[in-house]
Amino acid sequence: MRMDRNLTYVLNEAINAYLEMYQWQLEEIRQGIAEADAEDFASESYQIRLQ
Repeated sequence: MRMDRNLTYVLNEAINAYLEMYQWQLEEIRQGIAEADAEDFASESYQIRLQ
């Protein structure tokens, strides 16, 4: 990275790198929201098996 970049550029690069690194989490959250919206929850028998 060049040392003469302004603060806005550096912050934008850092934010983009962070979002890229955690993109999988964002996708999992979106998928979970879509499943909840579709009322696609764990069955009672599955919940009992987890106990």
